[in-house]
Amino acid sequence: MRIKKLMIYFILILICISLFTPSKVVSNNAEQGYEGILVSNYSQSKFSPQEYSISNEDLNINVSESNLIANVQTLQDFDTRYVFSENCSMSAEWLYNKFSEYNLWTEYDYFEYENHRLKNIVATLNGTSDNIYILSAHYDSINSKDEIKSTDDPNISAPGADDDASGVAAVLESARIMSNYGFNATIKFVLFSAEEQGLIGSRHYAEKMKSNNEKIICDIQLDMIGYGNSSIDVVTNHESEWMAETMENVSFDYGIGLSVNRVVNPDFKYSDHGSFWDNGYSAVCLIENATPWNSNPYFHSKNDTIDKLNFTLIKKTTQLCIATLSKFANVSPLESVNKYALLVGSSGGNLDYTDDDVYDMCDVLINNCYFATENIKVLIDANATKENIKNNITAFVSKAKKDDTVIFFFSGHGYNHHISVYGSAISDDELNLWFNDTKSNLVIIIDSCHSGYMVENIKSASDY
Repeated sequence: MRIKKLMIYFILILICISLFTPSKVVSNNAEQGYEGILVSNYSQSKFSPQEYSISNEDLNINVSESNLIANVQTLQDFDTRYVFSENCSMSAEWLYNKFSEYNLWTEYDYFEYENHRLKNIVATLNGTSDNIYILSAHYDSINSKDEIKSTDDPNISAPGADDDASGVAAVLESARIMSNYGFNATIKFVLFSAEEQGLIGSRHYAEKMKSNNEKIICDIQLDMIGYGNSSIDVVTNHESEWMAETMENVSFDYGIGLSVNRVVNPDFKYSDHGSFWDNGYSAVCLIENATPWNSNPYFHSKNDTIDKLNFTLIKKTTQLCIATLSKFANVSPLESVNKYALLVGSSGGNLDYTDDDVYDMCDVLINNCYFATENIKVLIDANATKENIKNNITAFVSKAKKDDTVIFFFSGHGYNHHISVYGSAISDDELNLWFNDTKSNLVIIIDSCHSGYMVENIKSASDY
């Protein structure tokens, strides 16, 4: 029964926050002491329709070469990310956690290949329209050149620093920076698996998106962007030339100092952009050389290591991607919107699990709805007095603005038009009075007997 109850709470909260994108993730649990603390500030973007640009200064200051180096090094340190190796799965978990650090909605996209369950990693920065722009790379690696190959031994060294830790690092850094902005379109940062087996992960993803009628505008694929000097090839088909042209202009307009070479070759389907072409989407592949086998002699071998890479090239390519996506997706200035929650559990001396209900709700808010640690207040039993509840409601109502949301959750005894709290009771009229001045969205969840009576007179149905 408690599992069903928790699922109901989870669904209710997801409905309540469905119009908002998470901005902060905090991991916690009951043993770490929720009671009596403020647990969450749910800050989110509100978008205005006017065009706004990420400045040259933002690009120059915020794109961190040290981050790019650190992320490539971490991926190389797995030694191999061959698709069927345990290390590949471990690298996926690390990448998932990195996206989560940037407060992005992150998920695995599972698919089957040769009796293995594999996964892409998808991090979403929601916008206000249905249009979707994708920045992608592949995180798997392979050794196909040395005497012992990955196909002979899944654990043989395949560090894949250029192919394609360089692209993955650029996607991560782009996600880190862009998560600080709001966009009118949705941006997905996608890391594919099984690219080296023939674009398996991206084909699954592109076909799924097409079958779901998702409005993908384009994909920018980054594959081997670190071996070379000051130029990057943008491989395109005829239908996607508008993307390459935009990137040429962006590089010039922003003074990035990166030579962008447009390569129109519809037959070049050697990376994950090809899966998007095959499904009718616009896409380009950014690569250090459109014929990599004539460029980087170390790729697909144990010698594809970080010491061979040019991080100035990787940094400039990252800047190009951020500036281009901000132009495509129409970046907008942020306006802070907050969420507050008061969670109350009152056992009345004879109810089991009211405290667990509150802790479970707290876990849902933090770990599934991405609340931070400032604006949830937890009151259990002796702390759940009428005075404390009133004071906390008053405090939240006074600080919550028009577009903010206030959540009140109660688990405990209830009777006709009242809920029982420590040493007293609260009537529906009192609750209505305390919330009367709120200008924000109001969500009330009462888990008690006769709970329906408690919300009959609280504002109007349109207010929550």
